[in-house]
Amino acid sequence: MEKKVSYLIKLLLQMGYFFSACDGYIDERETQFVNQFIERVQENHKISNEKVEELRNIVDENIDIDVIIGNTKELLTLVDEQEKQPLLRSLSYFIYQIIRADGIILPVEDAYYARWKEYFMLDDNTDIADLME
Repeated sequence: MEKKVSYLIKLLLQMGYFFSACDGYIDERETQFVNQFIERVQENHKISNEKVEELRNIVDENIDIDVIIGNTKELLTLVDEQEKQPLLRSLSYFIYQIIRADGIILPVEDAYYARWKEYFMLDDNTDIADLME
């Protein structure tokens, strides 16, 4: 369990950095959203602050969308089949909230998000409310 959650937090950190920075500017609202989201995951899974900081320190900020896709694929190998679709939808929601956090979705953000969704065959109607049913 801890391996899966640690990998999830690492991926969230990578996604957070990549999608916040892909437009050439990291807005404080994007960073705040990422940090709050990770805190919720941390609290829900009882992960220590030290472990999260350790993961923050090993995240390479020089990544591209192919690394994000590859690491998402790797995370999917750590979860049961019935968890994959809800996990992808949650990650899609996470990305969408990052790119809209500063109040504008730029074409470069939208293009990377579309590429990630296309790879995982997610439609444009991904809605977090679907996960709450």
